[in-house]
Amino acid sequence: MSRIAIAIFLTVLVLSGSGCEKEKGVEPNPTISSLIVKLHFNGPKYAGTFYTGYLPATDHAVWIEDAGRHYLKTLGISQSVVSVGRYSHLEHLLTWQAKSGITYEDLKAETDLGVAPSFDAVSDASVYFQGDITDTTLVFEWNLKDKEGNRVPEGEFYFCAEVANITKDEATIYQVNNEPTSGLMDLKEGNIVPVDPTQHILELSAEYQYVE
Repeated sequence: MSRIAIAIFLTVLVLSGSGCEKEKGVEPNPTISSLIVKLHFNGPKYAGTFYTGYLPATDHAVWIEDAGRHYLKTLGISQSVVSVGRYSHLEHLLTWQAKSGITYEDLKAETDLGVAPSFDAVSDASVYFQGDITDTTLVFEWNLKDKEGNRVPEGEFYFCAEVANITKDEATIYQVNNEPTSGLMDLKEGNIVPVDPTQHILELSAEYQYVE
């Protein structure tokens, strides 16, 4: 058989194979373009007698970890956590801080006052409220890139969240009340494992967005 005949035969074979897949209803996997993460929480509430005029809002963070549970990127976080100033709350989110490795010195190296510039695009206002717990729903989008701007490979990742507040009865002593949780997703298979709620994280969910 000549080379031309072989080439024609292989082309027909490939085309016929594709046709069979289409007839059987087998479509290629759609390309995932991003991940939408939703966090719904109602606390924890500040407890204690030290603050009398206001109650600090619940601090929160949403971030991504790789399959080995290594920190990859923060999607959203309270301004008060990543700010330099008198009332920094960095130590409230114990899990996020341990995973990210961010220290107050790191934040201060970026600015003398206010939100560290590297968190400008992901921080949310920490609203102060009085009385009842505020019920809050926040939505974040992950573009499937790491903090250096490189698209991550297909595989398993974790979408994580933490909420926190404190109990404080004295000026220099307080107790952190934090609740972390996480969900598993697989960018290759397109699966997302549901997340069980905590006491105050009423919902942590994720949904893929696809290339049109």
